[in-house]
Amino acid sequence: MVLLGKLVQQQLIPGAYGGAVCIKEGQYLKVIDVQGKQVCDFFAFNPDDPRQFLSGSHTRVSLLQTQAPFKTIVVGRPLLDNSRQPMLFVEEDTVGMHDWLMAPCDQARYSLDFGIANHRNCKTNALEALENTLHPTLSRVLVPLVDDISAEEKLKVAQKQFGIAREGLSDPQVLLADLLDSEDAITQMCALYVIGEGRMEGFSGKLQALQGHPDLAVQETARETLERFGTIEDSERGEPMLSTMDKMIHLKKIHIFSDLQVRELAAISSVTVERDYAKDEVVVREDEPGDTMFLIISGEVSVIRNLGEEHEKFIAKITEDDYFGEMALFEDKPRSATVKTTTDAKLLVLGKLEFEEIMREFPQISINICRVFSQRIRDLQEKFVS
Repeated sequence: MVLLGKLVQQQLIPGAYGGAVCIKEGQYLKVIDVQGKQVCDFFAFNPDDPRQFLSGSHTRVSLLQTQAPFKTIVVGRPLLDNSRQPMLFVEEDTVGMHDWLMAPCDQARYSLDFGIANHRNCKTNALEALENTLHPTLSRVLVPLVDDISAEEKLKVAQKQFGIAREGLSDPQVLLADLLDSEDAITQMCALYVIGEGRMEGFSGKLQALQGHPDLAVQETARETLERFGTIEDSERGEPMLSTMDKMIHLKKIHIFSDLQVRELAAISSVTVERDYAKDEVVVREDEPGDTMFLIISGEVSVIRNLGEEHEKFIAKITEDDYFGEMALFEDKPRSATVKTTTDAKLLVLGKLEFEEIMREFPQISINICRVFSQRIRDLQEKFVS
């Protein structure tokens, strides 16, 4: 592994075996075939989020769009992950031929195709690398789930690690009832939402009981679910407001939050404030200080420079499930333009101080946003070059 031209780690891997190294942004990984004519299977995982991994199929499709020859890679082009985002960039290639279609060899291939039992293989090497790279807590859970063990054995791992009951797993009613009894508030909220969306009968008693839950978000979701069934009279309903689950669903639709997990979305939802704006109302004004980001739940706004002046200029129209003002969360600069509603609008407001507190608790949020901003910069660079 190389950092700024300096070798910081070297590893010699014997034939038929595998190895793993952790590389950070700005570092280089150089693979050298010492003896020549050796085949190397290459895997890449994100140790902070094992759900993100190098995808040969997505990379192959991306390279085909460049009209590159089949079975090759292109210097300067990214290798993509399973969500089609750049994971690694190719700086040098002296091989020329790379197979993005061939699956890595495993024990079954050696047994069926060559009649060799217990032969070391690429899949075993990858699992060993994953186990050695991840934190022990994660590897104990993840490695058995991707290894060649029966579904029953995998289920036992899930039961032990996540407390999932075996009986009734195939029955949605039993499973949802079990989730409603969970000690985790977010699990209960998600179960309540599924029950409400599906108008699933048979949970009236539990729904009524959860209205007295100590967590206000669970109370609110239980109440909203009962409203869907019409078991709460109109006179009992307050002014309609977005529930925590509603906010989470809207946040999930917005690009910079789309890859976040349920708990992260719930954390951000908990610090957002819902505001209604009338048509032609100024939401933020150019050159004024700002420390809030806005997410559009309904309606639309216009972005305008030099509002009311001789050289007034329309910049853009922003509509439902989009956002503006996000840079105020990361820098202390005045607003670059005025944003004015063109219809009645409902917005979610996220403040800088609240957002910073959430990021301390959930650092994956800031990592994801940096990934999105980085992609924006690359897109702009590509447009500039073209």
